[in-house]
Amino acid sequence: MTEASLEISVVMGVYNDAKYLSTAIESILDQTFEDFEFLIIDDGSTDRTPEIIERYANLDDRVEHFTNETNQGLPATLNRGIEAANGKYIARMDADDRSLPERFERQVEFLEMNPDVHVVGCDIRVIGMNGEYFGDRNFPSGERDPDTMQQEGPRVAHPSVMIRRDSVRALDGYRPAFRYAQDLDLWVRMAREYGPQFLYVLPEQLLEYRISPEKFRRDQLKSVYAAYAGEMAEEDTPLDERIAQAAEKVSQESRPAKERSMYQYMAGRLLLDQGQRLQAGRRFLAAVRASPGSIRAWYGCGLLMLPASLRRRVTA
Repeated sequence: MTEASLEISVVMGVYNDAKYLSTAIESILDQTFEDFEFLIIDDGSTDRTPEIIERYANLDDRVEHFTNETNQGLPATLNRGIEAANGKYIARMDADDRSLPERFERQVEFLEMNPDVHVVGCDIRVIGMNGEYFGDRNFPSGERDPDTMQQEGPRVAHPSVMIRRDSVRALDGYRPAFRYAQDLDLWVRMAREYGPQFLYVLPEQLLEYRISPEKFRRDQLKSVYAAYAGEMAEEDTPLDERIAQAAEKVSQESRPAKERSMYQYMAGRLLLDQGQRLQAGRRFLAAVRASPGSIRAWYGCGLLMLPASLRRRVTA
């Protein structure tokens, strides 16, 4: 396919993601909007990930398989895909999520009609490790200024976005220093370059976002990296060093039991927001069993005792 005829380049970086990879790939190949190339960059996996990618590349000529000889981290891996992209738009995707069939169709339609918007995301459905539905998460669609994003986060799911290729290339893509929170760093720089209306979130659930204990560990590290989002430095190395020192303490404090407990707690909160009190209670009890000393796990149990009206006020 030539650049002139191609609308979307789907860019997905993967590393030891064999467990959910087939589901993620098939959700892209099943899109109602079919004019895309699917660039999957394997960041030095040691499991069955390369075999799975190659199988789909042999089945569908839209799938292209790239391999990093050594593990380079997600920012560098995504940048490789952005550099190779022929499409007008870059669609992000993660290897453990599922794009719903009309995602690309709706996002391309919006970008074509709104030339001043550089990034479009969507609301999400949250699912668990076994694909069970926990609830919806909706994001504000309005302006995102740098200061607010640094305080409150990006308020958009990274794997849900579609970006104008030329816009992200103009900022040299993701910065390698941000192994985590690379999306927040990019959005802060985009807001400075293109204004606070650079990003819009479609009020539709077009992506199923999977939570897991591993994602909780990554979220802890993201909070460390997020403190440096948008920080400018003459060289990346000093920034790398400062972030690494701050992240090392979080990595040392992370424990599998705590991660499992937080997964159950997050599931419980989502289910409780949906009015599923019994199911939420089971998740909160599982959180306590995983980590009896977890304050959040016991807090979740306490929420069950409150009337719905008071609980909404407490958790607002």
